[in-house]
Amino acid sequence: MEIHFRGQYDRETFFKAVQLANRKDKNQRRIILVAAGFAVAATVILISRVIQTGDWASNMIWLLAALVLGGAVTWIYLNPYFAARKMWANPGTRRELQGQITTQGIVYMLPEGRNEIPWSRITRFRMTPEFVTLVRNDGLLLVFLPRFFRKSANWRKFIKFLERKYAQNQKD
Repeated sequence: MEIHFRGQYDRETFFKAVQLANRKDKNQRRIILVAAGFAVAATVILISRVIQTGDWASNMIWLLAALVLGGAVTWIYLNPYFAARKMWANPGTRRELQGQITTQGIVYMLPEGRNEIPWSRITRFRMTPEFVTLVRNDGLLLVFLPRFFRKSANWRKFIKFLERKYAQNQKD
């Protein structure tokens, strides 16, 4: 199999792809939801106790719990946005990409030379109708859009290949 691709990211799609690639699995989302629940509960208890007593000092533990848990949950949700902003600032992210998909991996043809990424280095695969995200074991994000492929049949062939190869990663 050899499928050629060529294309360039737009900002909106790239930010969505970073968010998808960093989406937590079901168990992680449950833990985050529980932490958010505790943050809300701590805030409600804090407000209730301060209204009753008027004393902030004796309620510092509730304030600390609300701030720490709320801050952690907020950071978890905002971190992909900050990561996308940092990556987008790099001119290399915005340049045109070209290469080919093979059964051995992905080959990028860059001005600096050829960059081959074997499939064994891909640890995460996520997909929407708009794009596919692949994450390498070192954290590098690879994003593919249907418009990168000359023929829609090549996009579908690429998707089918990925679905077979990474079927277990799609179960979240």
